[in-house]
Amino acid sequence: MVYVIFIFFTGYFIFLFMLWFGWSKAMLPAERKTLNTHFLSVIIPVRNEADTISFLIEDLKNQTHSSFEVIFVNDHSTDQTAGVITEKISGLVNFRMIINAGAGKKHALTTGIAAAKGFIIITTDGDCRLSKEWLSEVNNGFANHEVKMVFGAVRMRSNGFFFGSLQVHEFASIIGTGAAAHALGMALYCNGANLAFRKETFLEVNGYAGNLHIASGDDEFLMRKIKTIYPKGILFLNTSESIVETLPNSDLLSFLHQRIRWAGKWRLAPSLSKVTAIGVFLFHLLFLGCLAWLCIGNYPTLLPVLILVKIFAEFIFLFKVCMFLNVRWRTFHFLILQVTYSVYVVTIGMLANFMTFTWKGRATVGSVR
Repeated sequence: MVYVIFIFFTGYFIFLFMLWFGWSKAMLPAERKTLNTHFLSVIIPVRNEADTISFLIEDLKNQTHSSFEVIFVNDHSTDQTAGVITEKISGLVNFRMIINAGAGKKHALTTGIAAAKGFIIITTDGDCRLSKEWLSEVNNGFANHEVKMVFGAVRMRSNGFFFGSLQVHEFASIIGTGAAAHALGMALYCNGANLAFRKETFLEVNGYAGNLHIASGDDEFLMRKIKTIYPKGILFLNTSESIVETLPNSDLLSFLHQRIRWAGKWRLAPSLSKVTAIGVFLFHLLFLGCLAWLCIGNYPTLLPVLILVKIFAEFIFLFKVCMFLNVRWRTFHFLILQVTYSVYVVTIGMLANFMTFTWKGRATVGSVR
């Protein structure tokens, strides 16, 4: 048993080292070329965003980049979202709202992209906040015509509660892993709250065809399609001005439903992503067993050493990511996550395949809408 534990921990340490190396590579300054001012189309699918959409509209109105349009796609909201948007964009000629031709985020994005005038499509979410330089940074990412997709970082802003702060650190690890994997040549993760791509490329890869029935993954599936055709055509924005900010979930149930929705797409992921997901699941299951062994006693001397090395290695990686995201580092929350994160990974991994979840008023089973 000790040999099995040692092998799993060694594999995980190699994985963490690769993430650290990939993150360092992702943070290297990008080569700046002569910039063109592109006309950008910002597509924002919205469903029941009445409480947050006003802030996003104000941020979009204050952008330094002047050549753009904003298309809100109302995904059959049941609250006052449509009314709020109509009031806030009144008199703004480059802002408009249309109705989703189907149901769900991917259909909403497809509807918005079809109506877009720009050659470059940018997506974000209705609960996000943007820096005034956001569109300029995205525009700069497409200075080289070989770039077909650009994705940026997303940080959660703390809501002042303990659970919110835990999510801030957990989400930072996801963002860091996606950027690090990209720098190593793997299309593992990106976030549709801060994503851009050429419209012609979207049409070339046939958009979301093949995964429209999956409740999430509009960002990752599209990223992998583009990566297949253009292996060097994806760029990560590593500037502070390009970071998009979002809110944590307000309660545990909402968090679980969101993460189950995210995890439900793994079955359609490529082999490398599946192997990575299964490997991470097995490691965290083993890690929980190791913690239980520590509590019971009579454990091998090597076990606490391996656990301490794991904590230190994760600290090195996550601390760097949090510094880039301008997220306040909280050591206590990080240590709490050493246990709760493993419980969460194992639980979500088992529930994602059959549990019914609700997202913005829609009930879904597993990954099928």
